[in-house]
Amino acid sequence: MYRNGGVCGLYAGYRITLMGIVPYMAVQFAVYRALKHAFIPSPSQPQPQQQTAASNHIDWRNACVGFCAGVGSKFLTQPFDLVKKRSQVAAFAWEQSIASTSHAATDSSSAAVATSRNRFNRPIGIVTAFQSVIANEGGIRALWKGSVPSLLKAGPTSALTWMTYEACVSLLTRSNH
Repeated sequence: MYRNGGVCGLYAGYRITLMGIVPYMAVQFAVYRALKHAFIPSPSQPQPQQQTAASNHIDWRNACVGFCAGVGSKFLTQPFDLVKKRSQVAAFAWEQSIASTSHAATDSSSAAVATSRNRFNRPIGIVTAFQSVIANEGGIRALWKGSVPSLLKAGPTSALTWMTYEACVSLLTRSNH
C-alpha cells in the first residue's frame, strides 16, 4: 500500500470506514443509554434485591441492554456497512487487476497499462454503490444482505463491551470512596 500510494495510501478508504463506524457507535450509545435508563434503576433508586459479594461489580442487566443496543445499532446501520464492504472489495479487486496487468506489461509498459486500466472499472462511489445495490439486487431490502452474521457478532460483542465497561466504572467508583 505504501509503495503504490505513499502515506496517503495508508489512509485509503478511511472515509467510508468512518461512514459506517460513526453512525453505528452513535446509535449504539443512544440506544444503550435509553435502554439502561428504562430498565436498570440508578444507584439512587432502591434496588429490588441486595446483590451478593460475587456479583457486586458484574450486572448481567448491562449485558442484556448492551446486547440489544448492539443488535439495534447494527440493524439500523447495516446498509452503510454493506456499501462499505462492497466498496472495499471493489477497490481491492481493482488494485489487484492493475497490479497484475502492470507486471505482465513489460514490453510497451505505458501503453499496455493504460489500455488495461480502461478494461477494469474503477471502484464506484458511495452514492452509486447504494443506487446499484437497490437497482440490481432486490430493492431497499437488499441493503440488509448479510445482516444475520453481522447481528450474531454485534450482539454478544456489544454485551461484553458494555458489561465490562460498567464493571470497570463500578470498580473505579467504589475504589474512590
